[in-house]
Amino acid sequence: MRIETLAHAGEAVEADFSGKSVLIIDVFRATSCMVTGLACGCAGFLPVLTLEEARAAAGSGDLLAGERKGKRPDGFHLGNSPLDYLAAGVTGKRIILTTSNGTRAIHYAHRTARTIMAGSLLNASAAAGALLALERDVYLICSGTHNRFSLEDGLCAGFITDELLELAGQPLVLGDLTQAMLANWRQVRNRLPEVLAGSTNGKRLTGMGYGRDVEFCGTPDRYHLVPVWHNGLLVPLPEADPLQSS
Repeated sequence: MRIETLAHAGEAVEADFSGKSVLIIDVFRATSCMVTGLACGCAGFLPVLTLEEARAAAGSGDLLAGERKGKRPDGFHLGNSPLDYLAAGVTGKRIILTTSNGTRAIHYAHRTARTIMAGSLLNASAAAGALLALERDVYLICSGTHNRFSLEDGLCAGFITDELLELAGQPLVLGDLTQAMLANWRQVRNRLPEVLAGSTNGKRLTGMGYGRDVEFCGTPDRYHLVPVWHNGLLVPLPEADPLQSS
C-alpha cells in the first residue's frame, strides 16, 4: 500500500485517483462537521460547491449548512461548526453542505476516485482502519485554506498515517509529504491542543469567536464513524459498501 498526501485542495484538480481510496481532511471544520453530524443521526451529507447549488438542491426537510469567510450564510440552518449539530435537531435530516475548501476537495476527488471518505482528528483511527481494510493505495487530501497548506490538516494526515502503519504491522510506501507529516505529527502529538490553538486557522477561528470549535475539532478519536460516498451522499461506513462508493 502506498500513501500519498496532497497539501491542499487545489492540488487535487489535476490528480488521477483512479483505483485509489481518497480521504478528504478538513479539520477546521468541514469534515469534523460531517463526522459529528452523522454521529448525531443525520441521514447524510450532500457536498456542493456554491451557495446557489446548495439552495437549489435543498428539498423539503433538508437542512442547509456551510460557511463563507468562516460565517454561516444568510438563510442557512447550520454553520460550519460541529457544535451546531450537537445543539440542533438533525436526526434523519439530509444536510446540504457548502464550504470554502472541504467540499471543493470532495468535488475534485469525485471525478476519478474509487472510494471517497472523510476524515478528521475526531475519527482518525477509525478512518485509518477503513482505509487499510480496502487494501488499496491511498491519497490523503488536506483541504487547506484557499489553496494553501493548513497545519491542522497536515497533522491529521500524519496521525492517520501513524495509525495505518501500526495497524498494518509492516512497512508501507510513504510519499515525501506523507513522511513529512508523519514526522511532524510524532513531534507535536503530546502538545496537540497548544499547537492547534497556535496555528494560523486556530488563531483566526478563535479571533472570530470559534475557540470552542478549535478545542472540539482537536479532540482525537472522539468518534468511531467514517463518512463514505455512497449513492450520492456521504453516509456512515457501516451503512454502505465502500467498494461501491464512487
